[in-house]
Amino acid sequence: RGSKMFLGAASVGKHGLMQLDSLLLQAERRLMESADQLVVLVDSSKFDGPAGYVVCPLSDIDILITDSGIQKEHRQMLEQAGVQTIVVDAPLD
Repeated sequence: RGSKMFLGAASVGKHGLMQLDSLLLQAERRLMESADQLVVLVDSSKFDGPAGYVVCPLSDIDILITDSGIQKEHRQMLEQAGVQTIVVDAPLD
């Protein structure tokens, strides 16, 4: 059991957090069940990138940290899903 889980992703879109590897997907879902809070760290290039398997819907993400390259419509998408979004000035790559 953990209070926070930090997670990256292959992409983030309207369907949620995505990964390309099905084995990674299964492991991440199991770990998420044990965490009180999900914190996602992705750079702005991950939005609307290649899809894959849905790890979780956007509404399951508590906090998302990204860089200042995030587009306005992506930020609005996160806000509508209730995701607290933190934008940092420096690139996350």
